[in-house]
Amino acid sequence: VKELADAKKQGKATDKTTQSTKKVVARAKRLAPPTPGTESELKSMNSNHYTLQVEAGTQRGPLLATADYVEGKYWIYQTMRNGRPWYVLIMGDFLTAKEAMAKVSLLPQKIRKTGPFAKRFSKVQQEMSMR
Repeated sequence: VKELADAKKQGKATDKTTQSTKKVVARAKRLAPPTPGTESELKSMNSNHYTLQVEAGTQRGPLLATADYVEGKYWIYQTMRNGRPWYVLIMGDFLTAKEAMAKVSLLPQKIRKTGPFAKRFSKVQQEMSMR
């Protein structure tokens, strides 16, 4: 945003740049900032509620980078898959799967392409016990 202000002062900002920056700023203002949750919170979540699985993989680092794009509370937990550690990024606490899936539209296209899906906390808690 500072760069945009500087460019405007110098007369170098284009309408396209200005519009793009305004969209990013508007999105940032309406979304709750990402906040990491704890393992103990996950264990105590209502098992009938849903969360949104955003991404999963063999390394925690890429999930931390993706977490910058989620809204509100998120967790990264470890489970096992094919005998190896597997990390899962989830976000939010929702009453229904439909509510969870509504949040997919807030994610960047690159993340939406990976196929986020709703998952019950009972399944998350089960997977956490598999470590």
